[in-house]
Amino acid sequence: MIIPTPEFDARFADDGVPFRTKMIAWIQSEFADVLGKKANLLKLPNGLEVLAQMYGSNSAATERKAA
Repeated sequence: MIIPTPEFDARFADDGVPFRTKMIAWIQSEFADVLGKKANLLKLPNGLEVLAQMYGSNSAATERKAA
């Protein structure tokens, strides 16, 4: 996973805005086309966790099948 840094993207400078808020905005801008309607989950308080579970479980299942 790539962790955005201020050198990579100025949005991640230490400016007092919580990292979570910036990360959600970054995910929306970078992955909205992949997420489709699921991108709306990012607006919910626990939406990031829901997406992580949805896509994390798919990745784990894919890895198990490949092994």
